[in-house]
Amino acid sequence: MYHAIVRSIVRSAFQTLSLGKNADLNKVMALFAPDAHFSFAGEHALGGDFKGPSSIRAWFERFQQVFPEVHFEVQRVVVSGWPWNTLVNTFFTVQAPLPDGTLYQNQGLQVLRIGWGKIKEDHIFEDVARLKEALERLKKSQVHTGS
Repeated sequence: MYHAIVRSIVRSAFQTLSLGKNADLNKVMALFAPDAHFSFAGEHALGGDFKGPSSIRAWFERFQQVFPEVHFEVQRVVVSGWPWNTLVNTFFTVQAPLPDGTLYQNQGLQVLRIGWGKIKEDHIFEDVARLKEALERLKKSQVHTGS
């Protein structure tokens, strides 16, 4: 039963984030522990390690700006462990329209560690080459539009 609840919460969080720039980040941030660690793999504009609520929230705000019309589809959520130390692996796809008319599409893996209902660690892994290509397209479109 506990694992089913965790799967539901994870799916709900991805649904919230799929609202893009209209996503209620308070709902997402409520899931994180005060000492949480978030990382997004790769050396690019969204990559890095972030600790604590303000740093993590700033990353999500930046993500909303970069991909204001993002959509996630959760393929599978695998949960193991007990409430005090739960491991969650989420396999997902992500897509977002880009200003040049192309569509960013990627696959990803989220690895969470949850303790007593709060996210302690959240690590995101996507195909970095695809992400970098999309970020480069965004950068070029901003140069051409003067943004």
